[in-house]
Amino acid sequence: VRDEATGAYIVQLRHDMPREPLRSILSDNPIPIGTTRDGRMELENELGACADGVRFRPKPITLLKVLIRAASDDGERVMDFFAGTGTTALAAIDLRHEHGERRPFLCVEESDTSFPVCVQRVVRHMASPHWENGRMKPSRTDTPAPMLVRVVRIAPWNPPD
Repeated sequence: VRDEATGAYIVQLRHDMPREPLRSILSDNPIPIGTTRDGRMELENELGACADGVRFRPKPITLLKVLIRAASDDGERVMDFFAGTGTTALAAIDLRHEHGERRPFLCVEESDTSFPVCVQRVVRHMASPHWENGRMKPSRTDTPAPMLVRVVRIAPWNPPD
């Protein structure tokens, strides 16, 4: 409601409205989307013991697949400007492996800690989405789709004083 005297908007709570949880694509989704703990387990399975589960807080790949499918169509570009360990890219790759959906992706990461992990995960995941303790699990259904990755290092920008 807008206050005509001040022009400010005022939120009025109605106590006669039913109190129901807000619905979203996440709560209404029949696929379990996982937790940060699941994301850490995925990271450790892909990279093995070298994965530092304490330092990184990766999101589960299933969560990103749900969000990407809800926000884009096959063929549209997916961009992640805070790539971290590359989970968004992995979700786009999985959608191609599982459903044949093409979603080119652009990931940006400035952290010297996360960047090499992101690149390693993306390259490994392109070969196969199935990993356990840092080793690829054989699968009859894995047919690597032709993909290209370009890694570009950009020098940090220091604004003039």
